[in-house]
Amino acid sequence: MKKYYPNKTALKMLKILFFLVALILTCVAKLYLSVYPMIMFLVIGLFWTLFVLVALISLPIFFSKTYYFVSTNEVAKQSGIFFESNQLMRVSSIQYISTVATPLSKYTGFNFIKLNALGGYLVLLFLSKSDADDMTATISASLRKN
Repeated sequence: MKKYYPNKTALKMLKILFFLVALILTCVAKLYLSVYPMIMFLVIGLFWTLFVLVALISLPIFFSKTYYFVSTNEVAKQSGIFFESNQLMRVSSIQYISTVATPLSKYTGFNFIKLNALGGYLVLLFLSKSDADDMTATISASLRKN
């Protein structure tokens, strides 16, 4: 059984993405709400408060508490921010595997694996390219063997 963690580069990319979204929304609020300064400052404060809560507090906690176990018999996922979630899927029940790799995923860490079984699915988020390939190879080899 091998243990995998989400890629830390994906965390950095998400922080940059959230920062850019907050910056763009701030510019839009200044452009359209400059007539109402009180509302403008409240909206801008809301954007940056959400940035701090999501990008600087919640995402690092999520990335530190998330990990995946992959073996020839089962795939397990543990994640959560406030409430921990444990998911377990037997490899023998997997119907098919979907791998999603975004452009430049080798550098961003935006690789995802979706394992589909009868009546359910399991999504493995923000994997490095090598981890995603290794997990897919391990599960596929186990499925072919059975």
